[in-house]
Amino acid sequence: MATLTHQESATAEQLVVTDGARKTFFAIIAAGVVILVLGILAQIMGWGAAEHSEAASHAAAAHGAAHEEGHSILIKRIVVSLWHSNLFFLGVSTVGTVFMAINYVAYAGWSVMIKRIAEALSAWVIPGGVIMLLVFLVGRQDIFHWTHDGIMDPKSEHFDAIIKGKEGFLNMPFYIIRMVSYLVIWGVFSWKLR
Repeated sequence: MATLTHQESATAEQLVVTDGARKTFFAIIAAGVVILVLGILAQIMGWGAAEHSEAASHAAAAHGAAHEEGHSILIKRIVVSLWHSNLFFLGVSTVGTVFMAINYVAYAGWSVMIKRIAEALSAWVIPGGVIMLLVFLVGRQDIFHWTHDGIMDPKSEHFDAIIKGKEGFLNMPFYIIRMVSYLVIWGVFSWKLR
């Protein structure tokens, strides 16, 4: 039978980061910042724009006229990257919440040693939820096709009959209410389980 008491004394352990590891961490961070700056400079100065426009014109000719709406390509990439990264880390944090909930329900005594890791993972639910809502409100047209103007209006040239058929599910009020309610539920569970 599992028990919640622990007979052995707990010792305080601290992570010791060596100078070599610290240098490696900072070198990786610096390389990421340099690559980010180079990417932004490449976008601003138009490096590779001729090849991109040629490929885009071939794709547009093959698929009909492209419907472009939203921000510049740099902002689109940043918004989509933020959305995907935040969604990934939000998923990891909800896994931490689920892990804690399962261990509490099962009265698992073995998880005491790794419980703090799951608690630390679940701490991202609330800030990640706020970031998710802000990114959606700012860049929704860069993330989701169904948020474009006129996509569900039969009189518009950008009308999409398939999206129109899903209008009950894919509309702004329902999507925002659903997203906020899921995030609030996960946030309350994460906060109560700590």
